[in-house]
Amino acid sequence: MGNNKLDLPLCDKEILEKGRLVFVLIGKSVEIEEWVKKLAKLTNAPIDWHMVGGRAYILHLGDDESLARVNMEIKSQLERKSVSSSS
Repeated sequence: MGNNKLDLPLCDKEILEKGRLVFVLIGKSVEIEEWVKKLAKLTNAPIDWHMVGGRAYILHLGDDESLARVNMEIKSQLERKSVSSSS
């Protein structure tokens, strides 16, 4: 996962070449790496990320059911963040 500037692992080559784009975000590489690892574990899905132009591209490689789990978890996290930000 990640990039090599901060001694983070490189993005999984197969996911990079064949993965479907799930999400794009801006943030610190270390934080993105941690979040993607947690997301992969929570959803039991093959995901990884890479940085291009200052943006992190989150990619998924798997079946539609696995992709749906990833999308649902991202949506849930965004909704929780939105609720906590507005409180």
